[in-house]
Amino acid sequence: MRIAWCTPFGTRSAIGRVGQEVVEELRRTVAVDVWHPPTPEPLETAAPRIELTGDSADAARLATYDLAVYHIGNHLGHRQILEVARRTPGAVVLHDLVLQHFFSALYLGNSQLGDLYTAAMGRWYGTAGLAAAQTAVLAGSPDFLNSGQVLQFPLFEEAIAGAFAVVTHSAFAAERVRKVFPGPVWQLALPHRPIEAGRLPPREALRVPAGRLLALTFGEVNPNKRIHTILEALAEDRALASRIFYVVIGSLPEEYGRELQNIIKEHGLESDVRLTGYLPDEQLAAYLEHADFCISLRHPTTETASASVIAQLSAGKAVVVSDSGFYRELPNDSVLKIRAVPDSADLLTALRRLVADDTFRSALGRRAKAYAGATFRADRYAAGILRLAEEVADARPMLEFTDRIGKELARMGVIPGEVLVETAARMAGELFEEPPR
Repeated sequence: MRIAWCTPFGTRSAIGRVGQEVVEELRRTVAVDVWHPPTPEPLETAAPRIELTGDSADAARLATYDLAVYHIGNHLGHRQILEVARRTPGAVVLHDLVLQHFFSALYLGNSQLGDLYTAAMGRWYGTAGLAAAQTAVLAGSPDFLNSGQVLQFPLFEEAIAGAFAVVTHSAFAAERVRKVFPGPVWQLALPHRPIEAGRLPPREALRVPAGRLLALTFGEVNPNKRIHTILEALAEDRALASRIFYVVIGSLPEEYGRELQNIIKEHGLESDVRLTGYLPDEQLAAYLEHADFCISLRHPTTETASASVIAQLSAGKAVVVSDSGFYRELPNDSVLKIRAVPDSADLLTALRRLVADDTFRSALGRRAKAYAGATFRADRYAAGILRLAEEVADARPMLEFTDRIGKELARMGVIPGEVLVETAARMAGELFEEPPR
């Protein structure tokens, strides 16, 4: 069997790092080539590595594999992967359920493609989608992409149309996909790849004030991570803030960065909070090693899993998470959950408990590490991909046939939800039913 692993593969890509380990597991039993968009700093791998342009020549080569696995996330860096996935169907791995940022950047960032955004919103969500496209995004509202409304119009459907199978990393995402996708939908636990670092510096080298607990958030710092909520909670309880040193690591969008800096200055939190921006692996590993606990909130919850939270659990840290999506599926005895839409009271209750109770904090971290070690494993992920490849091989004739029907219905202007779609799907399924024995 030959598998094409199509993924971001730069040193800064969390998706690429996970894939790096899975590819090594797959190579134990099958041939794997890594296809990736151009990157100045590709990850190392023993597998053949091919730069992906997204053109028809790439698509033709990918068609020679037994299965192409396409990793799609909510970032424009996945453009070339989507382009070949549309030409040569395979299995799509959804790292994010909400792909609004990706598709709005892809379509609206190009005057020749602008109409495709409105068409996609109408195709998948009817008149409500068209209205959202017109009034929220095309009107230039920055609030839409960071609001809970994106969960109504996630646009993941645009990425999986025509695929042979879909992989997600949580039950909540798999359930959502199954409502609109007729092919195989698999849920696999996202593996954890430890940050590779040499000898770590002592805590003092991080300039954490003496006598304070180190609280940590890291990853891409977007508004849905609710850093502003955390800062406002610390401003409300200055006694608690004086016992914590809160560090936020990750690239910051310019506008959100200014908002956070204004909150810090307004409430005099300069000695309590540090926004580092992006840090190399060695420095991130040092902060994670010395952290007393982590805070990882999400609203809205847009990803199918969180590599940063999995890393925190794997490191044996107590973690405060939002009770929604992937995070809701984590064991209650391994994380500290607060309401999906947090207010300062919820968050302060959780933080006060972690600060006051060393025994509770340590026990939570031990259970988190045990759960993560048993769950987020590359060997299990690779085994799941191989089983999926076998299922796709068996189902491929039916999937190709139903895809042809779907394209013809779309050409006729039929939209999801109409009776004709249900009738065509039922009749196609009956054609491929095995006769009773």
